[in-house]
Amino acid sequence: MAVVSDHPHGAVPKIPADKADDYASAYRSIVRKAWEDPAFKAAYVANPEKYLREAGIPIPEGTKVKVVEHGADEEEGSTVITMPLPSRLPSISDESLAAVAGGGSSSSASSASSASCPCCSAASSGSAC
Repeated sequence: MAVVSDHPHGAVPKIPADKADDYASAYRSIVRKAWEDPAFKAAYVANPEKYLREAGIPIPEGTKVKVVEHGADEEEGSTVITMPLPSRLPSISDESLAAVAGGGSSSSASSASSASCPCCSAASSGSAC
């Protein structure tokens, strides 16, 4: 499978154009079955990678898939956006940061011009994960 980009969270697979309809159909089948069969739904929510792979949808090794069910508490017609909340980074003193950054004062360390990934603090070119 082709890779769109290498990212600290792992490679992002590119869906081949000739497979997109097959993958969408397979996913619709999983959703339909989850709606109809509570036991399947529980198993799918517990291990979505297994069921997606069984349906022919490739999931790269090391990728964690989390199923989020949108519920009745949502306003009809609303759009739901799922935002990842990264783990909190440990506190680093200005002095420690300056030492790691090659010396200099804490004011020069805080004026660094490089952007970082909001998810993992990896250097980025300004594009989101």
